[in-house]
Amino acid sequence: MDSSGIRAWLLCQPRPGLVKITDGDKVVHEFKLKEGITWRAAADSIHALQPEQIEAFDKDGDFLRAIRPREVEEEDPETIEVVTDSETNRFVVVAKLLADAYKHSTTTAFDKMTSMFDAMNRRAEVAEHSLEAMERMMRKQWETQILADAQDASGNGGPITMEGLIAAFMQGQVQAKAKAAAKEVVNGAATTTKEGEDNG
Repeated sequence: MDSSGIRAWLLCQPRPGLVKITDGDKVVHEFKLKEGITWRAAADSIHALQPEQIEAFDKDGDFLRAIRPREVEEEDPETIEVVTDSETNRFVVVAKLLADAYKHSTTTAFDKMTSMFDAMNRRAEVAEHSLEAMERMMRKQWETQILADAQDASGNGGPITMEGLIAAFMQGQVQAKAKAAAKEVVNGAATTTKEGEDNG
């Protein structure tokens, strides 16, 4: 039992006015609970003596109760009942509710937050894999289209060579110039016809 347990034991009703502490050497110490001393300070002083037994007496010296702190430590803390008055019972209930609320915020809420982050990471990984697959598919389509255009330009369906690509480029340039020249001829003829009609 620590000093907090001793303090709770001292606060049980009826509260003592005198405490006798038996230490490990079987020496008995008397501790008077005078006015002005706090229960926490009294519990700390009693705990510092490393008591084997604590006896509580009222102000008239009548025996109230006794406890062996070292034996209490071996018991389950959940089964120890040191509170008897209703006011302290209410305080314990409120403290337990607060502890449960903090337990929820520090355990359950943290676990939910961790699971949310894990889900977000999994979604990010799936999106990344999808983008990579789409990029590979588009690259393959571009390569296929480039090869098809090059084969169409070569005109023989044979293997693509540097000479074939240059020839296809030159052929495209010649065709472009021929189209431009034909367009100029057509435009010139149209201009001459229009001038003849104007003169007539």
